[in-house]
Amino acid sequence: MMRLWMGSHVRPSGRGPAVAAPLAGLLAALVPTNGRAAPEAGTPAATAPEPSAGEEAGADGDGKPAKDAAGADADPEAVSTDETATGTETPETTEKLPPRTKYGLRIEIAIQQREAAIAADRTRAIAMLEEFLAKHPGSRAMPEALFRLASLYWERSQDRFLRAMERWAAKVEACKADPESCPEGPPPEPTLDLSDSEALYARMIAEYPNFRKIDTVRYLYAFSLRERGKLAEAQAQFRAIIQLHPHSIFVPDAWLAIGDHAFYVDNDWRAALTAYEHVFDYPESEAYAMALFKAAWCHWKLGEREQAIVRFKQVLDQAGSDDMDAAGRKRLADLREEALEYLVQIISEDESQTPKSIYDFLESIGGAKYSRKVLVRLGEAFEAQTRYDRSVPTWRFLIDLDPDHPAAADYMLHVFAGYRGAAKPKEALDALAELERRYGPNTPWGKQHPRRARLAFAKAEERLYEFARKLHESAQLREKDTKTPDRAQYALAARAYEDYIRRHPASQRAVEISYLLGDIYFFKLDAPEKAGDAYLRVGESAPVGPLHRDALLAAMSAYERALERAPAEAAAPSAPAEAATKQPSEAPRPPRVGEGTDAPESEDAKAPKAADAATPGETLPAAEPEIAPADRIAAKYVHAIDRFIALFPDDDEIGRVLYKLGEFFYARGDYDRAVQRFGRVILEHPDSEEAGAAGDRILESLAKAKDYDNIELWAQKLKGAKAFASDEEQARLDRIIVESLLAQGQSLTKRGYYERAASYFLRVAREYPQHPSAPLALHNAAASLERADRAATATELYEELIERFPKSPYAAEAALVVARVFEKIARYDRAAARYDFLVEHFRKHPQRAEALYNAGILYQALGQHDRAVARYRSYIREFPNREDALDVELRMAQVLADAGKLADADRAFARFVKRHRGHPRTIEARARRGRVLLARGKDKLADKVLSKAVADGRTATGPMRIFAAEARYLQGEIIYRRFERTKLDPHPRKLGDSLERKAKLLARAKDVYLDVLSFKSAEWSTAALYRIGESYEKFAQSLRSYPMPEGLTPEQEDAYAEQLDTFALAFEEQAIEAYKSGYAKALELGIYNRHTQRIREALGRLSKREFPPILEIGGEVQPAEGSTFGGRPVRSLSR
Repeated sequence: MMRLWMGSHVRPSGRGPAVAAPLAGLLAALVPTNGRAAPEAGTPAATAPEPSAGEEAGADGDGKPAKDAAGADADPEAVSTDETATGTETPETTEKLPPRTKYGLRIEIAIQQREAAIAADRTRAIAMLEEFLAKHPGSRAMPEALFRLASLYWERSQDRFLRAMERWAAKVEACKADPESCPEGPPPEPTLDLSDSEALYARMIAEYPNFRKIDTVRYLYAFSLRERGKLAEAQAQFRAIIQLHPHSIFVPDAWLAIGDHAFYVDNDWRAALTAYEHVFDYPESEAYAMALFKAAWCHWKLGEREQAIVRFKQVLDQAGSDDMDAAGRKRLADLREEALEYLVQIISEDESQTPKSIYDFLESIGGAKYSRKVLVRLGEAFEAQTRYDRSVPTWRFLIDLDPDHPAAADYMLHVFAGYRGAAKPKEALDALAELERRYGPNTPWGKQHPRRARLAFAKAEERLYEFARKLHESAQLREKDTKTPDRAQYALAARAYEDYIRRHPASQRAVEISYLLGDIYFFKLDAPEKAGDAYLRVGESAPVGPLHRDALLAAMSAYERALERAPAEAAAPSAPAEAATKQPSEAPRPPRVGEGTDAPESEDAKAPKAADAATPGETLPAAEPEIAPADRIAAKYVHAIDRFIALFPDDDEIGRVLYKLGEFFYARGDYDRAVQRFGRVILEHPDSEEAGAAGDRILESLAKAKDYDNIELWAQKLKGAKAFASDEEQARLDRIIVESLLAQGQSLTKRGYYERAASYFLRVAREYPQHPSAPLALHNAAASLERADRAATATELYEELIERFPKSPYAAEAALVVARVFEKIARYDRAAARYDFLVEHFRKHPQRAEALYNAGILYQALGQHDRAVARYRSYIREFPNREDALDVELRMAQVLADAGKLADADRAFARFVKRHRGHPRTIEARARRGRVLLARGKDKLADKVLSKAVADGRTATGPMRIFAAEARYLQGEIIYRRFERTKLDPHPRKLGDSLERKAKLLARAKDVYLDVLSFKSAEWSTAALYRIGESYEKFAQSLRSYPMPEGLTPEQEDAYAEQLDTFALAFEEQAIEAYKSGYAKALELGIYNRHTQRIREALGRLSKREFPPILEIGGEVQPAEGSTFGGRPVRSLSR
């Protein structure tokens, strides 16, 4: 149904004018005894039109107060019609039902019984009204009765519709539960049929135009028409309300409906706007807010941005009337919310607007009270659209607008989100620092809004933690891609971690973060002392956790590196003597987790401390002597060792300690030191529980370091260790050795040491022949030797791979390589066999089609026509959609012809033409078929097939035009055959007739051959010109060889011979001219083929003086022009 605004439900009048006496008793009987009246002008709740509120009891058709019906008793036909409106509910149906107890069940049963009684009353009322209308057609109460009956029809339609919907829903659910029960799918959804009411409304409009509620009738009639898709008729009724009932309460709804039609149906925004603006004359109408909303839409569609904003703002101003029901208030609230969304959308589209200009504009149009809400939505919209360059200034403006606003901290979190989304991590961290400084729990704002401050601080903690981890991960990913640490990125991650520890020192996460911070300082920023401080901070935290041991070991390592760089001398020679003698354990230590100086402090914490409150080993800054960097680092280093001993006093197993130290270096990528520690465990403490794990770590460390030589070396050593004596461990070591050998081979291959690489690969294949990687190794060995120009040895290895591992995918690759090698040395039989191997054993190989094709080509070259045909036939069957399938199909037919299987070739060419009717290559197929038919002696059929090829080829281009030229040439050959078969009659009296027949055939053949030249094919033009010359030359020869008649005298014989010689000489001259034309054409085109050679030989024979015989040397005869099978047919296959 179209989206059309309708106002609240029609509230029909409970009173009416006096009605006829027969109707009085009838209507009195219609009032149900259960307290629910039949509807008068109401409509079904689910589908009813909703005109604006205002037609209350007593309102007439023009919106004026109706006459008081109290005087109806004076009229003998008057009857009271005070009844409840259709849309209302009785108290029994609207009050909240109790839980489903036995009492609740009784109430439900009572309601069902009451509804059944109402339906029965309605049915009886309809029957009585229909009877009244039939018996009193001229009654004054006729319009009232019609109106009442239409209402009852409407209610009945609604009831039927609702029941049909219930049945439909049940059927749909049944179909979902058992789809097989609905083979044709779910049933169609029922529709609301208002035709009965519609017919009565149409009658009332036509017969009772002055009825007191004729405007209501028109409105309901228009609604019914519109529901049935009769939009033009519905629009006519809406306009009739406006024109004929200007004071009707339905006028604003009619204008709204007209506007909706222009908006949604005609897409005429200006006309729609004009209609909506008429509704503005009725500000009390419930259609008013919707008209404002839709007018704003029209302005927007028309590009009138500021007017749209003003209208949306006016929608926001709508508060609703006091008498508006809950549904109306809900609709208005939804409309205002939608208006706010569109208002934000309009504003966000203008890139030139700043938050301040938007605020000022809203203030200028009286929307100051919405400004903050609009800006908040605008900031959210920009953020959702990732337009952070717009969102951050918006949130900043909101903060500056009222820095003490309760939501200011949340705005600052949005600022952080914007900077983060815009990839400005420094500014994002600054924003969180500003949040703590201005809106932390201990700030004036935080004390004024303690709950909001706590929530904001908690959110900031989560965001800072997550952001710091993200910065760290991003730095790691970037380093992984670039192989170089981005110090600036790691420095940002370190700052974020420092900020977290400083602000949230008591958090459980602070320990982990301090550990990660140490990693960054140690491994990425090359700040070992800071790294040691971070690690030591972990080791000093309480309670002792899983990170303490590694952290303390890491602190030792960090301080070791720092000590290597620190100068030994003190920074100032004037330091007090006691400073030089101070024990390392008394030296200053880094602040512990929980002691960050920048963390939020309580007021007590900010108070000055007494001098004796200093931590043991510390002195106040004023009395602290300067300590040499080396001493400072050494003190912290010793402190770390002491802390380790204090925390782990029972850790006296050197094997375990060494292993842990190795783990420490391994986890941080220091594989050389890790292997040293792990190696000591294996070699010095082979019975240690960690020996096996240490061996694994050695191999893993070397693998991560890509030190494959040492991997193999250590794996061989570990095969003799106790911890690796089991079969499972031995197998695992074998696998590791194989993988290291392969890796070494690959490394050598990348560096160009192909023969050395092959030796590693061959070790795998020879020493571990059952290993799954053996085929791969053998393949790589062969490939390496192939790159080293040792083709013979490589070929032997490829052949070995095929024989030993025929099912391996590498065997397929080997087959391709070997086939290519055999092709190069002209061993086509062996090359074809390898292609056959791939085709038979690897049906899903990506190059199977090429292998099958090449096998066919090679068998064709070898003259093994049956095998070639079989391969081509398989190709066509398995790869019918490949671009070259047509070519293969023609090639197969030609192979049949070459093999002398002319009948099969004929059928193949004919089948091609039938299968690919209309394709340009049918010209080629017909030309080739014509040649086959000529070979079979079927000249008549050949001429028919060739004629079609010639006809199609006259408009063709490229090779197909050349085939058309060949077809035309072959047609000439058909006539030429008849010319040759026609002999001169030996009887002198019949000589003339036979000469005439032979001359006519010569002329016909010449015409056909000359037509060949029109196709502009050099190959067949020279052939045709040669054939013309040859025809004349043979004609002359037949004349010269004609037998002398008997009975002639010597003089007569001389005269007869001279006469024949004269005729023969004329034909020879014609032959010479034809040969010359052909030779000139060949020279012009720069071609030399068998036809050119024969023309030149004929000219040397007939015109020796002008064309003396020569010994021809030079290049090869060129392939036939336009041949689709020319050139090297075997395809190169990738490896």
